[in-house]
Amino acid sequence: MQIKEITLENFKSFKKAGLDSTSSFEKSNMIFGYNNSGKSNLIRFIHLLFKKKYGGHTVTFTEDDGAKKTELRFEEGASNFWEGQLINSPHLYFNNDTYKPIIFRVKFEEAQESLPHNEALIKHYKPINTIEIFGNISYEDYSVSKISLDKTVFNDLIIFNRKNGSEVYFSGIQQLKDNSKVFEELLSTFNDSVNFIDSDRYFIEEKELTGILNLNPKNFKNWLFQYYLNPSLYEDFIKLISGFEEFKPSSDKNHFKANLANYPLNNPNIGFVKNNGIVDIMLKQNGRYPISNYGTGIQQIFYILAKILTTSSKILIIEELELNLSPEYQNEFLKFLYSLIEKKKINQLFFTSHSNYMVDHFNVYGFFVVSIDGKGKSKVDKLNHGSARAYFDDQFSKAKKTKAKL
Repeated sequence: MQIKEITLENFKSFKKAGLDSTSSFEKSNMIFGYNNSGKSNLIRFIHLLFKKKYGGHTVTFTEDDGAKKTELRFEEGASNFWEGQLINSPHLYFNNDTYKPIIFRVKFEEAQESLPHNEALIKHYKPINTIEIFGNISYEDYSVSKISLDKTVFNDLIIFNRKNGSEVYFSGIQQLKDNSKVFEELLSTFNDSVNFIDSDRYFIEEKELTGILNLNPKNFKNWLFQYYLNPSLYEDFIKLISGFEEFKPSSDKNHFKANLANYPLNNPNIGFVKNNGIVDIMLKQNGRYPISNYGTGIQQIFYILAKILTTSSKILIIEELELNLSPEYQNEFLKFLYSLIEKKKINQLFFTSHSNYMVDHFNVYGFFVVSIDGKGKSKVDKLNHGSARAYFDDQFSKAKKTKAKL
């Protein structure tokens, strides 16, 4: 799967903006701009759209007095990405105008081998297939919004259309049976297709926890410890540890070579320690030390690698990729991420950055600048390599002049 085009209306700082076929996304995409310009809003929308939504189901229970009652309860991930509820989302709308829905159009591509096998659809498949979805997100109350599709196009064939409140599936394929189920089977291919890693990647002191944990930086130590302890997950733990070795930074610079000799995830020797209910990860490299001894840069790499290696999502989004990474590590890590594209472990990369070192990296194909006007409206524009370089050169030139005056 690769996202090609996006159009947005009334989403956060985007009053009306987007990218069409003349400025489409590439395999690897750098998104940059000033702070508070709307970069995070753009990438967070992509993640928000494709993650499975909250879905409702009816529960019947008996009260203490014997009376039976039914109640509609919502569970995260119970609905497909294109239907259901968005919970705890009161500030999604431009200028908080909840009377106007968010309108979106997203065009993306998928290879034939990744699509479901359906005899009625196969004749409409191509080696690379184009899917275009049109929809809206509407406000229901302070913490709940609802997502709905208006139209879906598959290789120029309208496979879903909402008309006068009715849902019409595959109107152009008369022999197709169970239209709605076939549509769901096709579109559910893209559920949770985006792996989003935000900029909050700092580890904290963790008290020991039990139970299944969803990986995040605040429970990373416990999460990895459970992987190690759980017999049913131990093989996955071993695969994960060996996976860390896929990132092998290298350099011709003598001083960087010396630094890499102490890189703790090269042939990693990982252990754990518990002290007064606090769990920590121990790394052995020229001595055995807790992970906090290796600094925030190594922690960032450790966490990002774990997030990548434990998901099947084919689109990777990283907010502020360069966070706590020196220029050498920025370049090495971006080279590693692109190697994942070459190996088809991921299909597409998006990352936000303020780093001029990224602009000249040979593995970046698409450069997109996000800007905001005086009325708080963001827009996104695609730049060629020269214009992207000039943007950063101009900013650093101004910074140097300011420093000289001081």
